[in-house]
Amino acid sequence: MPSIKIIDKLKLDSEGVKVRKHLIHKRQGDIDGACATYSVMMCLLIIGALDNGDLDIYKKHNKAFSKGRLIRDFCESHGLHRGGKDFDEIVTMLRHSYASKVSAMWHETKNEDSIELIRDEIDKDNPVIISVGYSKNGAHALLAVGYESIGDDISKILCLDPGYPAPKCSYWNSAVDVSAPKKAKIYLYEWINNDDNENRAVALTDIITVEKKPKK
Repeated sequence: MPSIKIIDKLKLDSEGVKVRKHLIHKRQGDIDGACATYSVMMCLLIIGALDNGDLDIYKKHNKAFSKGRLIRDFCESHGLHRGGKDFDEIVTMLRHSYASKVSAMWHETKNEDSIELIRDEIDKDNPVIISVGYSKNGAHALLAVGYESIGDDISKILCLDPGYPAPKCSYWNSAVDVSAPKKAKIYLYEWINNDDNENRAVALTDIITVEKKPKK
């Protein structure tokens, strides 16, 4: 029988998925490629390194403080995210603007190694920023918040996906089915989401882990 593990910090009510009083899901614009940025912001909300009020781009942010620098680097300085951002660039930006609040690490993993790392982090109740790669050099970033397992084997990675509407009756709105790897060299798994026309074969590639630093 399948069992499901969701990180403990998340709660689901009639408004959606929350941490404390904050709705977590953030959806990227229809014409940008900022899925990694949105996944990072959801991650920071879950671990308590940001509040929703910190993401108000119309609010005046003091760039002398780390939150102000974070908003500047991720939301103001680069304008429209047409092509998205590589994970090494995301980690560099986090270390530059928010090193006093969080520690971030980029892991160059692939497929089975990625699954094990995701499981380990979810078991520690840490969300994981993951990348799924697909044909023609396409890629998409999601935030893993749980997994489904059958016995000792992970069958699905459960994600908050910035590319689709917020979930209202579950903790996830997207999943990567890893239960039956395809007979292929790279794209072994199936990415499942709310658009029937978008399900596709993917590889699990880079991962970013982020942890909130304890207060000194």
